[in-house]
Amino acid sequence: MQQHKSRLFQTLIYSGVGIAAMLVLLIVVNFVVDSFPGRIDATENNIYTLSEGTEKILSDIENPITIRFYFSRDAENMPMRLKNYGKRVEDLLKEYREKANGKITIKKFNPKPLSDAADTAKMDGITGRQVGMGGRKIYLGLSVSRLDRQQAIPFLDPTKAQSLEYDITRAIYRILHPEKKVLGVLSSLPVTGGSQQSMMMGRQGAKPWHVINDLKQDYEIRKVDKKTDKIPSEIDVLLVIHPVKLSPQAVFALDQYVLGGGSMMALVDPLATVAMQGQSRMQMMRSMQRASSSLGKLFDAWGIDYNKKNVMVDMQYATEAGARGGQTQVMPGLLTLPKGALSNEDPVTAALDTMMMMFAGSFSGTGADGLDRTVLVSTSPDSQSVPKLEARRGMQRLKENFKPSEERQPLAIRLTGEFETAFPNGKPDAPEKGNKGKDGSNDESSQSDKKKENSKEKKDKTYLKKSEKEGAVVLVSDVDVASDRLSVQTQNLFGQQIQRKISENTTFIHNVIDQLAGGSKLMSIRSRGVQRRPFTKINKMRSEARQEYQDRISELQQELNSVEKKLRQLQQGREASGDQQLILSPEQEEAMQRYQKKEAETRKELKRVRKQLREDIVSLENKLKFANIILMPAMVCIAGIIVAVIKRRRAKR
Repeated sequence: MQQHKSRLFQTLIYSGVGIAAMLVLLIVVNFVVDSFPGRIDATENNIYTLSEGTEKILSDIENPITIRFYFSRDAENMPMRLKNYGKRVEDLLKEYREKANGKITIKKFNPKPLSDAADTAKMDGITGRQVGMGGRKIYLGLSVSRLDRQQAIPFLDPTKAQSLEYDITRAIYRILHPEKKVLGVLSSLPVTGGSQQSMMMGRQGAKPWHVINDLKQDYEIRKVDKKTDKIPSEIDVLLVIHPVKLSPQAVFALDQYVLGGGSMMALVDPLATVAMQGQSRMQMMRSMQRASSSLGKLFDAWGIDYNKKNVMVDMQYATEAGARGGQTQVMPGLLTLPKGALSNEDPVTAALDTMMMMFAGSFSGTGADGLDRTVLVSTSPDSQSVPKLEARRGMQRLKENFKPSEERQPLAIRLTGEFETAFPNGKPDAPEKGNKGKDGSNDESSQSDKKKENSKEKKDKTYLKKSEKEGAVVLVSDVDVASDRLSVQTQNLFGQQIQRKISENTTFIHNVIDQLAGGSKLMSIRSRGVQRRPFTKINKMRSEARQEYQDRISELQQELNSVEKKLRQLQQGREASGDQQLILSPEQEEAMQRYQKKEAETRKELKRVRKQLREDIVSLENKLKFANIILMPAMVCIAGIIVAVIKRRRAKR
């Protein structure tokens, strides 16, 4: 008995010593690992790992840079999500310091009321935010400085966490490269800001569009009149948005700009809804022509076909939006384009996850001789080109008559190479305004002189017939892609209007401009994830389930419409007589009762089919949840048990 107690005591002693030794070992290992410069980032988007573009920019640092980080870590009214986000920013700043090889110094401040740190924050352009009623200001921002240059991020918004690295790196890049390239913007819409009248009419234009504000961070924006006959030579890149009814002289100016080596991005649209925003249905029908834009002769010269009478609908990339009664509405004309729709081989789109387009057109044609065509964005094979008038009549009709093309249709392309002019005869003459004499007749001699003058001017002036060097043009078949509606969602955060990204449309446009301007370093880090990430596999399965039921739903809907039409005809005849009892014969009364019964049965059957469709979709979602929550963990457990059994048998042998 005594020997048994002694053994038990020894066992407890050994176990205690073993546990203590394990704790000491864990502390030592943790200390050693913490001091070791290497790190492992297991997050999905590698949010704690600097991208290659950032590392290249950091390698360009010659004179030391100082980053002052202001974080109210001790504030009682500091929300927990901001506190956690502040710690994440600290961890990321450590990465910057490590990768810069001693060229970056991090200084941390904890601003408190009436403190020196609060005064320093104010001098650096860091603004405190009021949280709660009577609460003191909290700070979460940083300032980057070198010599006499300084860039500030006044407030680090956690809703923009996906662009945290880009924001910090862009501030460093501006310190290293203070000069800005010139971006010309030519548009028939008030994208750079508009009048109060535009705002009262409900149009986007009282303030610059979000994409323009974003581009202003890196470029000097210069507005180009759409009536111009020459693009200024100091413009490095030209952005054309919705060119409606450009004059031949303006189209010639674009032609010569590209032939002279200029780079251009053009957004055209068969049906730009942003151009009709805030209008009534009647006004929309009248302004349908203004909602269509094209580059006309330039497309012909470049070997590109563009049908501005049709728009693309896509069942696989259709967007589900909220409708009345808590129901969801499928909108095949509003496209949510996932990673599969974006080129993964081109740096412009490789890092993007989601884009959105609305009533976009499409491009066809492989490009003229000497030009290479690259598809950047495309539809799914489950798409169709439909007349834009039909697209405006409602989504239900689109789904009823839908016939997939079974091919991906290009929505955005890039042309590179040697361009040829669309004006082989030179600059087109300006439209003549006939002079009238005192008697009201045209002055023929004056017109003749003017023609001779124009002819001489055309012969004297030189123009380019072919590219002086290789050029680049990016074409996008949608204008709404640049609108705020498909790019950002405005939220109120601590009394401030904050814009949260709902797609990467702005990033796409900025990437294209950067590539055309030669700024590829920032382009590679602009996108590190986005809030909206569609489940492409689920959407495809839903589309197949809907298609299975769509024929039956369409058949029942047509039958219901026919019955309702006959009932209305009978009812109108009864009301026109003023005597509802005498107008209908017994046969007609019997027909009305039969139609009413048929209507009720059809509605019931239609409701049953739609209910079955919803149940199938819910069943699909439940199966996916079961696979993710139960099946996969169960398979892992079973695999573990099998491995354990195999090892045990081997040990026995």
